[in-house]
Amino acid sequence: MLVAHPVSQVWPILPDSPINVANWSEDEQWANYPEGARPKSAYFPPAEPLPDFIKPERRYLFKRSQRRYPEQFWAEVVAYHIGCLLDVDVPPAYPAINSATGECAALIEWFYEDGKALFEMGGHFMQQIIKDFDRVRGGQHNFHAINVLFRALQRDGLVTPDWGEEWAKMLMFDALCGNTDRHQDNWGIVFDLATKPPVGRLSPCYDNGTSLGHELWEEYQGKKWNDDRWLKYINNGMHHMRWTLEAPQREGHVSGVQKLAVLFPALRSLMHARLTAFDMLTLRDTLKKMSAIAMPIRLTPWRTDLIYRLVNTRRSLLLSALQ
Repeated sequence: MLVAHPVSQVWPILPDSPINVANWSEDEQWANYPEGARPKSAYFPPAEPLPDFIKPERRYLFKRSQRRYPEQFWAEVVAYHIGCLLDVDVPPAYPAINSATGECAALIEWFYEDGKALFEMGGHFMQQIIKDFDRVRGGQHNFHAINVLFRALQRDGLVTPDWGEEWAKMLMFDALCGNTDRHQDNWGIVFDLATKPPVGRLSPCYDNGTSLGHELWEEYQGKKWNDDRWLKYINNGMHHMRWTLEAPQREGHVSGVQKLAVLFPALRSLMHARLTAFDMLTLRDTLKKMSAIAMPIRLTPWRTDLIYRLVNTRRSLLLSALQ
């Protein structure tokens, strides 16, 4: 039985200045882990004094933007703050620079400790349960298969019983951010090696850069789109996955949340409560503080207004859909 847990907001951290990784140690093992479209490096913090929120032995990703979208890394930072306001588990992400190279990026905390957990990407499971699953394109990625997978794992005691709630929060978060890239390798199961057998839970919402209108430009959308065009853009947003394998297209952001609320009725009130409690004033204040951080690539005032507008509209649409 799925039980909705109460809201218990986690307060995010926003440093006053970017974190400089020029003296951090690069993780050589990361060279063998090149997943993802955007350039990234992995680092371990140095032994010297660090901010209290940096974990000394934890790996951090230095995740840069696609070249054509130089501000894209800010989407990772903003998504972390949105996750905290929504009470959804999102890896901490901080604005960062490498002063030796001049690069800007989001510095993202790795979401498990080596040796204490085992992480399996969703694509691994999709290949096991869907014949000829194309892991490159992910066209067969669908929530029905995910539902079957997690029910089977729960039956065998291999995942925590709150997996439905975790999926509800992930899809709600993606719908609020407009994330179109939660493909089969942008979620997974983290197995706790301290338990026998290891018990898994859905991973945090990582890799959030393809969201929050990162691909939009003031020179075009800001000058040429009217209110109807903006609403069309938002309503056309889709999750990466289909709802079923036979569905003709990927599931819409809002309709996916609606269908999940029908599938798991006990979680409708959870999602509605999270969205109702979401503080838009705090988000606006946070975006203003981010735009004041001195970096070679700053979060522009137009983009802060864009992010606020997109999130506010999506929140209203989701609340109406969950009534």
